[in-house]
Formats: sequence, structure tokens, C-alpha cells
Amino acid sequence: MGFALSVLILVGLGASAAAGLALADRYFGVEEDPRLDALSDALPNANCGGCGYPGCRAYAQALLAGEDITLCAPGGNASVQRIAEILGTEAVAVVERVAIVKCAGTAAVTSNRAKYLGITDCAAANLVAGGPAECPDGCLGLGSCIAACEYDAIEIRNGVAVILPERCIGDGLCVKACPRHLIELVPKDRKVHVLCSNHQPGKEVRKICSVGCTGCKLCTKTSSSFTMDGDLAILGDEVDERAAEAALVCPTGTILDQNMFSARELVFDPEARRRLKERQAEYKKQQREAKKKAAAAKKAAEAKKAVETNEPADDADHKDEQKVTS
Repeated sequence: MGFALSVLILVGLGASAAAGLALADRYFGVEEDPRLDALSDALPNANCGGCGYPGCRAYAQALLAGEDITLCAPGGNASVQRIAEILGTEAVAVVERVAIVKCAGTAAVTSNRAKYLGITDCAAANLVAGGPAECPDGCLGLGSCIAACEYDAIEIRNGVAVILPERCIGDGLCVKACPRHLIELVPKDRKVHVLCSNHQPGKEVRKICSVGCTGCKLCTKTSSSFTMDGDLAILGDEVDERAAEAALVCPTGTILDQNMFSARELVFDPEARRRLKERQAEYKKQQREAKKKAAAAKKAAEAKKAVETNEPADDADHKDEQKVTS
């Protein structure tokens, strides 16, 4: 009897609590905006946090409060278009971006000053006298970026990380994870990149890395898209049609043209480096031949002009006059 009474009391308390919650929801509950579900569905539900919010639904709620509609990198223009339609606002085109690691210094082309035996974390290694490598700005290669990426878009070989653009969603989490700030989000359709971040003088770079930027400035002479930050070549988002040629004049192969090679090929495959040298040699040969043709054409044009203006005859008459006078 006592047990049955206890059960009845618990059931009664549960029913009373449920009734109370129902009444509270009816009179004090806040109605959810019906657009919230639609906005959530318009997002990729990657819940990556790249937008600055803890998840896609949190970002959807922020959108209802007037947040910028272009913050979802994984969703790109498709999500922006759907969000604009739901909110009744004008769609804004966004520049879709992917990550790039600005370093190509594998163990095969750089030198180390020590062996690192600490925990497998880039931030920890960076604290230990700046890491084991001679280069103070090179990739530490311990995989903090990989740990931050949920899409298997990063590969590490011989101490250097490379982004696989076909898998990268551009959420920027790897950018935040790199203690040396070597990873940058760049326009997805940009094919030219500088794979170096070393700000040391060129003579110092030559001592420790055979593929680092040495500040020769040949890229700036080839394309106005390049500028120099000390001895380090910098390429902005806007590139001209000659930017790709810089990859053919860069003596250390620091500049990547993805129309020739992927970052994965150029950084990891020695054969790609050999083929790049061949293309550079062919390009130089073509440039020399073009200069010879241009010089010959200029000389021919000057000779033709001289004939047309009778300059040789005038010179001959002038010499005869000098003889008579003498």
C-alpha cells in the first residue's frame, strides 16, 4: 500500500510539473521565428565555427538579428543566395577562399639545428627556442593544423604541411591553429602563390633553404602584382595576367603556379621541381629569342627610316663639303 501511494504521489507531482510547464510555455514562452529553420537549412551545417558562432543554428539566429550574411565560408555564394531570399535582402557575392601554406621547406631542402623530442604540437615546439629548424618562419610540421581540420584537407610530409584545395572548405580553423601564421586564406580561383614566409635577408635564406625567397625582385620586375616586404616577395589578392610568369623567372622556385603544378606536387615531388627547371630554361630561351627578334626588327626599322629620309646621302654630301673646305 505504501509503495502504491508513493507511485501515485510521484505521478501526481510529474503531472503537476508538466501542467505548470505547459502553462508557462503558453503564457511566457517566446515564439520562434519560422525563418530560423529555413536559415539553418540554408547553411552547410558543418558547425565549424568559422563564422564566429558556436554552430550553424547559432549563426542562423544571429542572421535574424541582422548579422552579416557572408560569414559562412563553407556555404559560399550558394548559402548567401538562399539566406538573402529568406531574409528578403539583396544577395552579395563573396570571394570563396581556400587555405594555402606559405612554406615549401621540406627536410630535403632545409636544415635543422636540433632534434625535437617534445609533444606533437606546433605551438609547443615553437616555444622551444623557436622550433628545431634553422628557418625561424618555416612550417613546424607537427600537425596542429591537421588536428584543427575536420575534412582531411591537409597532408604533411617531410616536415611540411600542404593544403588539398579540393577538400578545403575555407573555414579558417587551420589558420588559427598555426602558431607561425604560415597559413593564409586566399581567393579560390587564384593560381599563383608565394611559398615562403622567411623575412630574413636573402643571404641568410640561401644558407638554410634552397627553395626560400632570396629577395632577388625578379618577380616584381615581371609582374606589378608582386611587392617586397624587405627581402620577401608578397602577392596580393588581385593578380595581373603576367603574375604566372613569375614562377618561370624565380630562381629558387618559391613561386607556385597551380596551372603548372599543384602545391602537393611542387612541395613533395622532386620530379616536379626538375620539370619546373626545364620550363624555366625554355622560358629564358624564348625570352632571349624574342629580344633578338625585337632588336633585329628595330634595326631594320631604323635602316628603312634612314633610307626614306635620305640620311646616308646627306652624310656623304657633308663629307664631300668637308674635303672641299680643307
